[in-house]
Amino acid sequence: MTSVSKVYVHVGPFKSGTTFIQGVLYNNRDRLAANGVVLPRETWPEHIRSVVDLLRRQTKLRAPVVSDGEWDVLVEEVQAATDASTAVISMEFLCTASSEAVARLVGSLAPAEVHVIYTARDLVKVIPSAWQTVLRTGHAPSWDEWLASVRTVAQEAPAASGGVLQAVGFGRAKTWGSKLWRQQDPRQVLPAWLEHVPADRVHVVTVPPSSAVPGQLWERFCSVVGMDPGAYDTEVPRSNASLGGVECEVLRGVNMGAAGRIPGDVYGDLVKRFVAREVLERRHPQSYPLVLPDEERTWLSARSVQAAAFLGGSGFQLYGDLGELDSTPLAGEVRRPGEVSDAELLPVVQETLAEVVVEMARRQGLRPFQGPRSHEAPLPRPEELGLTGNPPGPGSRGGSGKAASGANVKAARRAARQAVKQQAHPAKRKGKKRAGAKGAST
Repeated sequence: MTSVSKVYVHVGPFKSGTTFIQGVLYNNRDRLAANGVVLPRETWPEHIRSVVDLLRRQTKLRAPVVSDGEWDVLVEEVQAATDASTAVISMEFLCTASSEAVARLVGSLAPAEVHVIYTARDLVKVIPSAWQTVLRTGHAPSWDEWLASVRTVAQEAPAASGGVLQAVGFGRAKTWGSKLWRQQDPRQVLPAWLEHVPADRVHVVTVPPSSAVPGQLWERFCSVVGMDPGAYDTEVPRSNASLGGVECEVLRGVNMGAAGRIPGDVYGDLVKRFVAREVLERRHPQSYPLVLPDEERTWLSARSVQAAAFLGGSGFQLYGDLGELDSTPLAGEVRRPGEVSDAELLPVVQETLAEVVVEMARRQGLRPFQGPRSHEAPLPRPEELGLTGNPPGPGSRGGSGKAASGANVKAARRAARQAVKQQAHPAKRKGKKRAGAKGAST
């Protein structure tokens, strides 16, 4: 019989320190187990797949479809942890969970007591970071387009003093703004959880400002779960580093030309992981920081006040200070990415292109490519792969314009492999023809 009596479910949302927390958790998985805390699923991708199965949707993993039963495996690992009293689940996709998904989660983990951890961050920091995430997943809205959509939805929402907002029309977001607020407004995230989890089991952790003492977010998280923060190594590789304004525009340009023409897993490998993370994020220093203009603060501060009123007046357990949700100092004059000049873009484009060429050479084992040239065996047209040819919109998951046809992509890959083999090992008939031609010429 399981000894786990409490399960802490960290629901995010996105851009609220989730990557850091998850990195520390998995970096200390064995140590957690030794201290009576089980982190189900051995690897982070497995943890994601389990949550995705719970939510019954796809995600941008290498495997295009998550098999049924992944959530059940997670539950079985929690129930099999006879030496643990506590379990932790952390996945920001859970911020969009429906009431049905929450009911399944709570029911499958019974009789363990489910607690919810909601990490809340100053929206002045969230909005620029969220736009960069949109770019990293194959989309290509301009900064001004993105910001206008976020502002419009915020101003159209009921000016309630912290009350619950119905997520009508937000479940399958149709605009950039509706998608962001469906993920970032606690009045839309938490009601589904409150239908199945008492308010006093909802724990709100505010994300400290960048000027705070390092490790403070981890300390607050540990306070919720009842762990000693000093017992764990918090030195984890930094990911999702901020891009400068010029770097963002270069990535957006790549997306405009390529994102809708290749399958999502290929985009994730070539653009998200290599171009964005291994090239653009590693530029030092970045061109200039992306900062929310001060003129946007009026409507955003009103939204922050409403969110803080909801979080502070709903009977939740608070760790931190709700004042931190509206504490970023005014920035003064800032530059918008759309103001980047060609002269600023050119050196970053040249640097990125050079790194792509070097990476191609590495992947080819420092050998010339033996397959057919692009004009001899071009990629199938996007529509033949189930793609649009254009960057995806806010209602899609990114990287491909729309879900690529698995059968078509597999067929295209088989054809490409066959073409490479044909080029490396020409048919005998063609070989004889070339030999004969050579003999005739001599």
